[in-house]
Amino acid sequence: MSEQFHFVYVGRLLKDKQIDILLKAFSLVEKDCDDCRLTIIGDGPEKNNLFKLSGELKIRKIHFTGEILDEEQTGKWIYISDAFVMPGRLGLSVVHSFCFGTPVISQRKEGHFHGEGIGYIIDGENGFLSADSNEKDMAFKMKEIISDAELSKRLRENAFAAAKNVCSIENMLNGFEQAIEFVSKK
Repeated sequence: MSEQFHFVYVGRLLKDKQIDILLKAFSLVEKDCDDCRLTIIGDGPEKNNLFKLSGELKIRKIHFTGEILDEEQTGKWIYISDAFVMPGRLGLSVVHSFCFGTPVISQRKEGHFHGEGIGYIIDGENGFLSADSNEKDMAFKMKEIISDAELSKRLRENAFAAAKNVCSIENMLNGFEQAIEFVSKK
């Protein structure tokens, strides 16, 4: 891998992860930046559709690794990436990425589409939330990270700080205690 800029997706290859939007966004990024790469780590029922779509979009710098269950290996991929991108349903992968100081890019969704991790993303501070089903907006967010070294550095620092200060075990335990207290008072 010799490209300077790197984006990664880690997870099951499922329709509700909306990886097709990521591929469409990356195809736009790749047209303006020859020095970037997208790695897709995972396996699932959408694998063949995603291979086909990447061919139709003529994406040159994409790497499908297949499933990697070794967390140390996936951690290395996340750590070296400029952003972890999961357009669709996401959960604790946000916390996992933040632990490596890697910002997360996802989409704004109505209702309760995303899992618990979405609440940790502060748009423009430790990641980005693009407009729903808008690959151009997602590509714009990816290009912002590529083109602005100071922004990229700040996103990384804030992602790690969020993992350390907001996503901590202590905060989780405090939340459980507060929930139990609340229920006990009723």
